[in-house]
Amino acid sequence: MIDQIEGQLVKVRTGSVAVRHEALTYEILTPVRDEVHWRNHEGETIGLLTIDYLESQGQGNFFLPRLIGFVSESDREFFRMFTTVRGIGYRKALRAMAMPTESLAEAIASRDVSMLKTLPEIGKRTAETIIAELHDKVEGFILANSGGERIVSSEDGRGSSTIETKPESRRRMMARDAVAVLVQLGENRMVASQWVDRVLAANAEIETVERIVNAAFQYREG
Repeated sequence: MIDQIEGQLVKVRTGSVAVRHEALTYEILTPVRDEVHWRNHEGETIGLLTIDYLESQGQGNFFLPRLIGFVSESDREFFRMFTTVRGIGYRKALRAMAMPTESLAEAIASRDVSMLKTLPEIGKRTAETIIAELHDKVEGFILANSGGERIVSSEDGRGSSTIETKPESRRRMMARDAVAVLVQLGENRMVASQWVDRVLAANAEIETVERIVNAAFQYREG
């Protein structure tokens, strides 16, 4: 089982990244929301926490090995829990995870069917199933992501690549508040979350909710 991979991020696609580790380049599937995050690190040495599995092909006649990569341990554990829901397979879960894990967990905990219905491939019945099966299991993910732990790659004193976490609790709170403002202004919650993620990924020094909202509207106008 492959638990973690480090290497050079050589290409970012919608739904996957290509990572070169020594002489091999791996295609790694990723949640759709992480595309913007990884585009800001193209060409760098990165680390992903992984899940490997066999994907059925040709109506089950053969199987292909697949790797899924995550930015944080919390994201990986949420994915594992999410895919225990009836009707949520690995590919569907990757497409449905279009919001930050904290936002998804909050929607499930608050039984917000309307919010979950905005996710790709999630209709009313599936949203209700997700809530029924997970609403009492997600509190830890809200708390974990409020702490803002993210997996990044860095260089240690010996010149080797390591994985470390960076606290971003204030930025996560600003992101949540900015999404709430955008929704109050009539924007779709999923789209608003994607805009805010793009703003924060591109602007490391941004300091206020107002500036995040203003920058998000530039993506709409563009």
